[in-house]
Amino acid sequence: MKETQLAIATELSLRQNTGPIVGRGVFPRAAPVAGYLFAVIMTLVCQIQMGLAAEELRIDRPMSPPEWALLQQELLRTNVAACREYFDNYFDER
Repeated sequence: MKETQLAIATELSLRQNTGPIVGRGVFPRAAPVAGYLFAVIMTLVCQIQMGLAAEELRIDRPMSPPEWALLQQELLRTNVAACREYFDNYFDER
């Protein structure tokens, strides 16, 4: 009886420890390394494809900046003035 129970327990133990479980088996660290290697290879392939498909863009004449860029510069200038005024009002020489 004890031998049968031991055999069943051993068989169940072996069934639980086998199978496609990541990190177990002969090479426990192979699965993460393979994942990293796959990511690196795919990144390189995508970059090569983007480099091959890139077109050359030539700008032959100067262009005026867009309106939003001019408004952004104006906003930054007024913000600097407001910050200086705030500093002069609320901070002293200490």
